[in-house]
Amino acid sequence: MESKSAIVHLRIDDRYIRDAMCYANGYTHLWRRVRTGWEKRTLLNLEMVILNFNVGGQQYSTTASTLLHEKHSLFNEWFTGETAKPPLEKDGKGAFFIDRDPISFGIILNYLRLKSTKQLWEACLPKDPDRLALLTQEAEYYKLHQLREQAIALLQSCTEKSDVSYVNEVLAKSFSCPQGLDGRGSKK
Repeated sequence: MESKSAIVHLRIDDRYIRDAMCYANGYTHLWRRVRTGWEKRTLLNLEMVILNFNVGGQQYSTTASTLLHEKHSLFNEWFTGETAKPPLEKDGKGAFFIDRDPISFGIILNYLRLKSTKQLWEACLPKDPDRLALLTQEAEYYKLHQLREQAIALLQSCTEKSDVSYVNEVLAKSFSCPQGLDGRGSKK
């Protein structure tokens, strides 16, 4: 027999975050601000929740705990933010559709997986300057600041081995690094 508090939690979930229910099997507690103020609601155990994505036509699956490992990321805004309803459309198979670069998304998932298990996440970074440049933009979009900074540092180290003007051009086009690099691989 359910307690009254459990029924209240379910009603809150049904009323305010119905989409979150499709992610769930177990329970964990989360304080969430809803229209009436701060209320405790029951969320499902993030270890058990599997999220499916269609990123640029490529299918990906991961656990919610992996995806939400970075507390200030866009993923956290989508799945645990004020609305708790991702601003994402679902494809025909029910996967969340993200119109972004699928290869970078795979790298980002590997970054989150390795970081969440306290492994050497730097190993997942690509060595190709073109791929690194794109990864810096994708990390910026998803608000993964540590990944972005590491990708920029690796891209800067490429200037010692490759054409400085190429790296300057790539970084100058980025709104987040408009100043480019000088010939020594440091910011101007």
